[in-house]
Amino acid sequence: MTRNGTRSKRRRSLAWGNGGIGLRVAALVGWLMSGCSLCWEQKELLARSDVSAIQNGLDLYFTKTGKYPATASGLKPLLDEQILERTMDPWGNEYIYLNAGSSLVVTSLGADGEPGGEGAAADISAAMPKR
Repeated sequence: MTRNGTRSKRRRSLAWGNGGIGLRVAALVGWLMSGCSLCWEQKELLARSDVSAIQNGLDLYFTKTGKYPATASGLKPLLDEQILERTMDPWGNEYIYLNAGSSLVVTSLGADGEPGGEGAAADISAAMPKR
């Protein structure tokens, strides 16, 4: 403690930030206790970002090899070429890849891992034309 008790006040101020840190901790605990209602929205956003990255990876694979992977091989060739690091969606399911006709389709089956669904269970899918 220094003169006039300033150190004690400073420690108290840094420890709780005049309520700032304490309020942040309380808000975080409350959010975690609420069942993490935003988690599925964050996972959906990540899945959409992953689908876009996979599409970019498919373009890069085409540039390197002159062809797109076959549906039967899935996204494994992109892992083999070290274009992608993973092929799992945020819910732990494999992304589905379809090389169909004139387009390529990448799909996440959402939280339930089943086709269709609503809300967190809704599929996230994007098609892109072949070059």
